[in-house]
Amino acid sequence: MLQELILRFGKQRTEVNKWLFDKKQIAGMHPFYASCDIRNSGYKIGVVDTNLFPAGFNNICEGFLRAAHPIINNYFSTYFKGAKKIGILTEEHTRNIFYIQNVEALSKTISESGYSVQIFNNLDSLVEKQNEVDCVIVNNDFSGGLPDKMNTLSVPLIPPPQAGWHTRQKNEHFFELKKITNELAQLLGVDPWLLFPETEVIDNIDINDAKSRELLAQKASEIINKISINYKKNGIESKPYLYIKDDSGTYGIGIETVEDASEILSFNKKRRATFKSGKNKKPISSLLIQEGIPSSERVQTFVSEPVVYMINNTAIGGFFRMHEEATERSSLNRPGMQFSKLCFHETTQYKNSVLKNCNVADLEALYFTLGACASIAAAEEIKILLQKNSQ
Repeated sequence: MLQELILRFGKQRTEVNKWLFDKKQIAGMHPFYASCDIRNSGYKIGVVDTNLFPAGFNNICEGFLRAAHPIINNYFSTYFKGAKKIGILTEEHTRNIFYIQNVEALSKTISESGYSVQIFNNLDSLVEKQNEVDCVIVNNDFSGGLPDKMNTLSVPLIPPPQAGWHTRQKNEHFFELKKITNELAQLLGVDPWLLFPETEVIDNIDINDAKSRELLAQKASEIINKISINYKKNGIESKPYLYIKDDSGTYGIGIETVEDASEILSFNKKRRATFKSGKNKKPISSLLIQEGIPSSERVQTFVSEPVVYMINNTAIGGFFRMHEEATERSSLNRPGMQFSKLCFHETTQYKNSVLKNCNVADLEALYFTLGACASIAAAEEIKILLQKNSQ
């Protein structure tokens, strides 16, 4: 199944690249950057999350970051002609050393592309010195909402802060991504299910309310039945499972896995607490139900998943997220995760428990294509968010 898809992708790379180029032209300028998590089960592959404020540039190898220089130049010369001074607005009040390293790696990459870079660790400093930069890359997702001081800014912000988690919903992103991956599947002549996880959303939910859990369980049961039909159709003998996620969440907060919809009805106090609040204690009121894609990928024998980074709707590289204690069905974005560079030509520790003899060059290119699709979907998503905010 997936082996055949990878073979077709390898043979149609020129056609796919042309299609991708055309999609980028339509998508326009947003976002400057994005990252996405991909899961590969050996029988299907798909993007399972997309971040518009990526915070892992410190995990990308130097070669990938150097190769991003012309892509960065193209972005600014196209959308901010004459821009020479770039600001970066970071998360506030963080002592997370890895996040700080991420900002340093991003700053260095932009600086080495020929721009001066000024880092703003808080909104007050940006308000005061906004005239010192031509545009600002936002690396703060504003999960807790937009401060009033944002209204005093006239400098261009990329991406626009309206795309933060205070308004953004994952289901809207996956709605756009599904349309794009369906086009890719049609181009390759494969079943679209192979490239996209079944995804639904339940709004206005209170996990502590029995009726809300009944509604959630009913929808989960419907999705499991859909997946079971595709499993049977494709000769997959394993049992389907689902991720239940905060629809406006990040940092791996607000996630549970279930194999049977009845589990939802009997969520204990601890599991219900998972869906009480997300980052910055933002209350959770909408839940995404998403088909689980077990990971067949291993790096250093650990269960792993690729995380692809994009700039200007173009994949520039990425890394493997891995976890020593995870199973193939686990979420890997949790405490204890480790990282390894995503460089198939150098990585000797990579193995796939299902795809024994796949062409890793084509697999890497497929990852990057799916990443570009996610970035283009994010561009469409941002357009819709801006339209809503202007009404």
